[in-house]
Amino acid sequence: MASEQTERMVRLLAYVARNKATITYGEFAGIVGGMIARGAGQKLTKELAPHCREQGLPPLWALVVNAGTGQSSDPEVTPADLAHCYSFKWKAPQD
Repeated sequence: MASEQTERMVRLLAYVARNKATITYGEFAGIVGGMIARGAGQKLTKELAPHCREQGLPPLWALVVNAGTGQSSDPEVTPADLAHCYSFKWKAPQD
């Protein structure tokens, strides 16, 4: 079962993906809470990536980018990963 923080990460990044956007590490950390921008990458790698794989979700961690470069700090993230996030058939958010 995913932690509450992992679920918050998924909801936030699904919203970002539906809007075909990206979010900086600082914005991500501030919204999700419980981390600083510098620690956000570890949360993405250790918590979110395995959860996405287990749930059949696209690589949502690809949407979180460095404010200066506009790119993911993960060297394995490709433009195809972003395209997968943007084209995924997201369910409507729960009210």
